[in-house]
Amino acid sequence: MKPINIRITPAIDSKIREATEKTGIPQADVMRMAIALGLKDLEMIGYDIDGAIFDRVQKSKEDASKHLASLPDIPTKLTKHR
Repeated sequence: MKPINIRITPAIDSKIREATEKTGIPQADVMRMAIALGLKDLEMIGYDIDGAIFDRVQKSKEDASKHLASLPDIPTKLTKHR
């Protein structure tokens, strides 16, 4: 295997340590698996990161709209009481 040096944020370091503790898998193996899974995800979205983010935002908006539509009407000063 080819050794590489990368800088990671403290938040990512914390997640790697957590995965190591929870799985019992060595830190280097957790990092290799995370990279491999991330690369598969990139391939699945056709390397279109912006498009994937846009799709996720749209889905979140749709889910929020569905949730709001399912809530009962609440009378306010702006709506007439029936």
